[in-house]
Amino acid sequence: HLTGSANKECDSFHDGAGMLNHHIGMTMVFEQSLRMINPTVAAHYWDYTREFMDHVEWHDTGMFQAEWFGTVSPANEDQIVDEGRWAYLSLLSNAQDFSEIVNPYGLLRSP
Repeated sequence: HLTGSANKECDSFHDGAGMLNHHIGMTMVFEQSLRMINPTVAAHYWDYTREFMDHVEWHDTGMFQAEWFGTVSPANEDQIVDEGRWAYLSLLSNAQDFSEIVNPYGLLRSP
């Protein structure tokens, strides 16, 4: 994922048609790896069509509440998730010690 999304010339994982295809493919490979250990395991999927049919905006779903991933675009000054299980999750700094592909701040994020 990092190699495909952190290329400064082209983020092939998030720009255009690659977004859906690449992430589905990575999830499929991940699920196949899990099933080699336990054939009854399945990766979890977000069926976003349920919200659409119920006329609920994607950012108002349970997935983006504190109990799951936290709110979308938190209103705090630092623009970080500050509630729920992912609150104040720190990122690997000095990631250039881990990977040659880092953003200008030395983090494992797309530039």
